[in-house]
Amino acid sequence: MSFSYFFRESGSGILTAPLPKKPSVLPSRSTAAPAPFYLKRPRDEERIAAGPALFEWTGYRSSAGDGRTFTLEIAKDEQFRELAVTQDKLRDCRAVVREQLQPNQSYFWRVTATNPHGATANALGPRRFTVDPDLPNTVDAALVEQEVG
Repeated sequence: MSFSYFFRESGSGILTAPLPKKPSVLPSRSTAAPAPFYLKRPRDEERIAAGPALFEWTGYRSSAGDGRTFTLEIAKDEQFRELAVTQDKLRDCRAVVREQLQPNQSYFWRVTATNPHGATANALGPRRFTVDPDLPNTVDAALVEQEVG
C-alpha cells in the first residue's frame, strides 16, 4: 500500500501524516451507443431535383479513433426491403448520393450511427422524399466532386 504525505513544521521537528485517498473524478470512457440524432435534409415529403442529392443529419463528425460511423440507406418502401442506395462507413453528418434515382419516384431514407458499443437509428423514423425531374439541381458541383462522408 502506498501513501502520500504532507509535511508540517512543528516546533522542534517535522511531523508527517498520510493524506486521505480521494476517489478518481476523471470521467471514464463512454460505453454507450451513439447519442440520438435527427435527419435534416431532405425534409419529410420534400421534392428534390434529379441528379446528385445532398443528405444531411444532425450529430457530430466522427473523429479519428472513436470508431463511430454512419450508414445511409435509401429505399423504395418504408420497411427498407427494396434498397436503392446504401452508403456505409461515413464519418461525416452528410453524404452526396451520386446514383441516379428514378424520376417521379418516392423514396424513404434513414441513417444509423454505429460505434463499438452499439447502434442508434435516427430519431423520429425514416423520412420520405420524391425525385422531381422538373426542379433545377442546386447541389454545388464542388461538393459533388469532393469526397463527402
